[in-house]
Amino acid sequence: MQANRRSFVAGALAACGVLGKTAAAASEAATATRRFDLIRGDTRIGRQSVTVSRSGSQVTVEVDVEIAVRLVGVPVYRYTLSSSEVWDDGRLMKLDAVTDDNGSRAFAAATQGPNGLAMKGSAYSGVIGGNPGTTTYWSPAFLKRPVWISTQDGQPLSVTARSGRTERFPTPRGAVDATRWQIGGDLADLDLFYDRSGEWIGSEFQARSETVRIVALDVDASLSPLWVDAA
Repeated sequence: MQANRRSFVAGALAACGVLGKTAAAASEAATATRRFDLIRGDTRIGRQSVTVSRSGSQVTVEVDVEIAVRLVGVPVYRYTLSSSEVWDDGRLMKLDAVTDDNGSRAFAAATQGPNGLAMKGSAYSGVIGGNPGTTTYWSPAFLKRPVWISTQDGQPLSVTARSGRTERFPTPRGAVDATRWQIGGDLADLDLFYDRSGEWIGSEFQARSETVRIVALDVDASLSPLWVDAA
């Protein structure tokens, strides 16, 4: 997702939240996957999967997004994104992502270097310092970070995150208690939902006068033990 796009796909890159529980659990090699539905109004328009693998201090995150909007059964819009992130002790070390936005190609490729994250993207090329998150949102630790990187085009985004009320978030497996986080700055009007264990279970935003929601299908697939945040 990138801030200069205000289409219904603006939140489609959201992924699962993962939050470290114990160092012992996180140090074990493990893999887990969560799947999501993308819903506009009452219509399913796409799907998303997030696979997180951990070995020692290194975490690899694979994200795939596919959206297809149809009118009277005829496809009128397509969007795909495939990204791979490599993290070490909570710091982004490498990013490779390719997007096809209805025929328009975008990309983001970055490697951690001595001065920061060296980015080559379709919207931004340069060095990004600090310890940014990404717009896959797969860790609620990102909520404490003032810069997130667009996995669509490599653009660094200034963001704020404000915790809201706890509410019941509906999923196909039943409603789940979740905290609503309101995202501001370059990603204004996006709400992210995390359950009590720190798992990201969905998001919500308005587009074209309709509510777009991303909803977790695999609420029992725990990604939390696979993430340990750096300071």
